[in-house]
Parts: sequence; C-alpha cells; structure tokens
Amino acid sequence: MVRQTPRKVDSVPYMPMADESHNVRTGFLEVPGYQKILQELPVSLKALFICGYHVSTRKGELKNITWPQVDFTENVIVIEHADTKTGKGRFLPIYGDMGQFNG
Repeated sequence: MVRQTPRKVDSVPYMPMADESHNVRTGFLEVPGYQKILQELPVSLKALFICGYHVSTRKGELKNITWPQVDFTENVIVIEHADTKTGKGRFLPIYGDMGQFNG
C-alpha cells in the first residue's frame, strides 16, 4: 500500500452569508408585562404561564406536563422522550416563581 500525502488547498471558495436580517425574534415579554398578565390570569392558567415564561419550552410540551413529572425536591420537571419533538427527554429547572406551586 502506498501512502500519499494529500496536496495543500490552493484556494478557499467564497460562500456568501445568507441575509437573515428579516428573521429576528420579536415579542419578548419583559418582567412588568409578565407580572401584569400573571395578576389577570385565572388560577387554572397561572402554573402553565409561569412555567412557560421561565423555561421557554414548546407549548405542546408544557401542556402535556403532569404533576408526577414535577419534582420539587430536585427542583426539576422531567420531560419524557415521548413528549418531545426530538424524541429526547430532558429536565426543565424549577426556579423563580415556579416554586410557588409546591404544596
């Protein structure tokens, strides 16, 4: 077997960057707006709203969370692999206002 060293690169092709200036996320909710909405929500929606604000996960994943998935001892919410778009489970941290629903 003959081993041959590959030749050096003569030139690097130019690849222009795509213009993504139109693809900017907007509509973020600042703390005063969060607090105002939280005051107005019925109790039945507060846990979902608080969790969504803090962990920014998909609405479908949030709506599928059940109390057995919530572990206040470890301060995590366990998202099962079957409930994710990617098929990979993960843990969501419990922090801030999320802890008010403990007990």
